[in-house]
Amino acid sequence: MTPGRDEPSQRRVRRLRSHLGDLLERVPQVELSEDGYSAVGVVARHVCLLVFIMASVHTVQGVLRDYRHARAILKDHGIAIAVPAKADTVLDRLLPTDLYTFSVNGIPYSASFDTDESTVEVAYAKAQPGRFDRLEVLEYRGSTLHVVMGTVVAVPVFAMACWGSLAFLMRFVFRVGRWSDYYGRG
Repeated sequence: MTPGRDEPSQRRVRRLRSHLGDLLERVPQVELSEDGYSAVGVVARHVCLLVFIMASVHTVQGVLRDYRHARAILKDHGIAIAVPAKADTVLDRLLPTDLYTFSVNGIPYSASFDTDESTVEVAYAKAQPGRFDRLEVLEYRGSTLHVVMGTVVAVPVFAMACWGSLAFLMRFVFRVGRWSDYYGRG
C-alpha cells in the first residue's frame, strides 16, 4: 500500500471527528453553582438507577412470563402441522403474509409465523387449543437457558446504557467532571 491511498480515509476520519466535536459543543450548556452541580449529579444518578431497576424488572418479568406460558403449553400439549393459508381475497394476494392454518378437533385456527418453511409444527394446549405457538419456540422459551440468557444479557446491557446516559448527561450537558470520573480510569 502506498501512503497516498490512506490519505482520503484519514481525511474522512479527521472531518468526522471535527463534526462530532462541533456537534458536542452545540449541546445546550447549563450553568449552575457548585452546589447545583452536586445536586444535579445526585438526582441524575438516582433517576438512572430507577430507570435501570424498572427496565431490568420489566425484562425479567417478560422472560419469566414467556417461560411460564411455554411450560404450561408444553406440560400437556398436542402437535399439529400448520400449512400456509390460501389467499382468499385480493388484499391477501397483494400483501403476502406468513399466515398458516391448522385444525384441532375440526376447529380451524390461523396464525402468522415468521418462518420460510412450507409447514410448521405447532404445539397447542390440549385443554385450550387456542393457546399455541411454534414447537421450537415453545421449547426454547420453556428452557432454563432462555431465562438465564434473558437475564444475564439484558440486565448488564441496561446497566451500561444507564451508565453511559448518565456520563453523557453530566459531561456534555452540565459540563461536570471528566469521562474518567464515570468510567473509573485515572
